Amino acid sequence: MHTTMDVEELTDLFKPDVYILLSKHHERSRIFNKVYFPSITDLLKAILIQSVRLAGLLHDIGHYPFSHVIEEALGIRGLHEIKTVELILRWKELYNILSKLKDKVGQGKYAGITSEHIALILADNMLRDKMLRGMENYKPLLEPSGYELLHKIISSAFDADRPDYLRRDALSTGMVYGLVDINRIIESTHIVRDGEKYIICYDSKALPALENMMDSRIRMYRLIYYHHKNVILSEIVKRLITRIIDYDGSVGRPLALHKKLKNIFIDKYIDTLLNKPHDLMDELIFTIAKKVLNSKAIKDPILKYYAKTLFDRRLLPITLFKREEELFDYMERLCGLGDFNEYKKVPRTLVSKTNVIENLMVEHSKVEIHCNHIKDILSWNNP
Repeated sequence: MHTTMDVEELTDLFKPDVYILLSKHHERSRIFNKVYFPSITDLLKAILIQSVRLAGLLHDIGHYPFSHVIEEALGIRGLHEIKTVELILRWKELYNILSKLKDKVGQGKYAGITSEHIALILADNMLRDKMLRGMENYKPLLEPSGYELLHKIISSAFDADRPDYLRRDALSTGMVYGLVDINRIIESTHIVRDGEKYIICYDSKALPALENMMDSRIRMYRLIYYHHKNVILSEIVKRLITRIIDYDGSVGRPLALHKKLKNIFIDKYIDTLLNKPHDLMDELIFTIAKKVLNSKAIKDPILKYYAKTLFDRRLLPITLFKREEELFDYMERLCGLGDFNEYKKVPRTLVSKTNVIENLMVEHSKVEIHCNHIKDILSWNNP
């Protein structure tokens, strides 16, 4: 049976021994020194709120330049989430700041709002379980279900991040679709206990606001995030980085850049974030492109083409299909297929023949390419 919880019931999220510790020290607690809390419930509520604030503030610090584009180039979607947790655990300055918000539990262990606590909130269930098994000197402040609940506030279908970036992106792009009635959503949010788990739920009056947020997200993806120019430029950046990192020893390929990028993005990414964070700004991608263009040692025409397109949009590949429905309409008219199962072969052919089309465009960049050339390449009769 689902039961809505009040603040007092939220104390169930805390470990029993930590609860006793906080009860003893709540008037002059070292966890929140110089702050007086009339009751242990107020102290626990403050800890929960401050924990979520810190987790929300730090949840994306592990992002690569150009965000998810570089993750896809490295072959791991969501890699920044793992790097964020790793960074938080290794960041000494953050540890020193949060050290004022912890207290000893006993037997050489400590608890409170620590780097470990924030990392456990941001980690998904699998990573969190792995972390807890390796933390010998740390006493988790919350039960696993408590960490899962706070994690949902930061990352879930209706998390705090989505209305934030939707509104900011709408403002930056001049779109009107990213507007979200965030106040209505917040006021209608409740925590429901379902057995041993905690669920975030909403009043029925928040349904229009939640539907509008989902609708706004879909529209922003269609019109902004998946705009054909954005998709093409992202793909160019991804291929530029992938081609450099996947250096195969060929003459005229960027050996020096390969070593540098492999060192920055793979081998010593966290060290770079900690010691030289300005080296990982978005400008890094354009700096790499300039080096590719200006280097006489790099003679790879495909790599040169990628670099040029970042500075001259006129060199971007022609967008044959701006919308999914245009692709299927083309397939139907070109092929005259009656069996829908045959359509499934076309996307695979498009992917497998992408490099062939790309080479054709580079080789004949100053010559008009007849549509029959593309039709012959896309033919799945000769895969």
